[in-house]
Amino acid sequence: MSAILSSEAIQSIPGEKKPERGTPWILTAQPSDFDWILDKNLLRDEGVFYGLSENNEIPAEKIDAIRHFFQERIKVLEKSLDVQRTEAAFCRNEMADSALQIETWRKRIEEVSMTSVAQPHDFWRYALGALVYATMLICNFWLVQSWISTSNLSSPGLVAFGVYLFGSLSLFSRASQLYHSENKLGGEADRRESWKTYLEEWAIPFVVALFVVYQGHAAHSNGESAIFFMLIFSIFLFVGKGFLNTLVLVRTEYGKLAQNQKARRLQREYQRNAYKEMAQQEIEIKQFMEKETAIKLQILEDEKTRALFQEQQETNVSLFLSEFGLAKAMRQSLNHKQLSHLISNRH
Repeated sequence: MSAILSSEAIQSIPGEKKPERGTPWILTAQPSDFDWILDKNLLRDEGVFYGLSENNEIPAEKIDAIRHFFQERIKVLEKSLDVQRTEAAFCRNEMADSALQIETWRKRIEEVSMTSVAQPHDFWRYALGALVYATMLICNFWLVQSWISTSNLSSPGLVAFGVYLFGSLSLFSRASQLYHSENKLGGEADRRESWKTYLEEWAIPFVVALFVVYQGHAAHSNGESAIFFMLIFSIFLFVGKGFLNTLVLVRTEYGKLAQNQKARRLQREYQRNAYKEMAQQEIEIKQFMEKETAIKLQILEDEKTRALFQEQQETNVSLFLSEFGLAKAMRQSLNHKQLSHLISNRH
């Protein structure tokens, strides 16, 4: 008889394990059970055999078996196609998300580049001013030393150095009042300390300048001594206090400069990280694009295979019915002995 073709046939064969409920019979049957479907010669034999049988009806179970065989394979392919289409859609969504993130990073970089993080400062101006003041102080020291060297002091150099520092750099307050006119004294608490301000700002430079002129006046005329007094008094009063005050301003402005440098460093670091993120997103886009391309190629292959299965299904059904019809027509011209001989050979 013919090979196993239906679930009922599989379950009725002795020794065959019955498939579990809900499992397609075509997936539980052995590969040899379908040789007659895949082999065209065996398929013709099946059609001839059923055409020579006494049953004149078309063997529906054979037709169903052929269609079922190919439909099961087509279903497997369609499930695979659904999975692949889902994966392809996932790749497209990921590429779209990555492209959106790249555009977002690009806009952020542009915003950061256009945003000024620097606050105005005068660090270099005050630094140059401090350098000028220091140069004047150093140069004027030699002037004071040369004046005192004409005196009868045992160590005129040390005396000149001491009085010069005392006259130029003596300051009780954080900054000179000469350069902070808005910081006026007022109130009872300030009146107690006002003498210190006048002393450091005016009295000390005056006394020190007078001392220096006195030490060297014997070797100079009165006019020279008066002019030298006014010069030294001005140096002590303005240059030394200006140098100390400028140092305070340099320190303040340096804080602004350091903040600007830190802000620019953070800005550059943010841009570097943004470019790294963009490069990583571009790599991911390339990977997903390659994956999507491979999936599309596999989808095309599976769709071609599905079309071939559908075509082969109809071809096999047509071939079976054709052989069945020819054999049925030929059966009228054969006697019983010839029919029995053909049927016995089929077994």
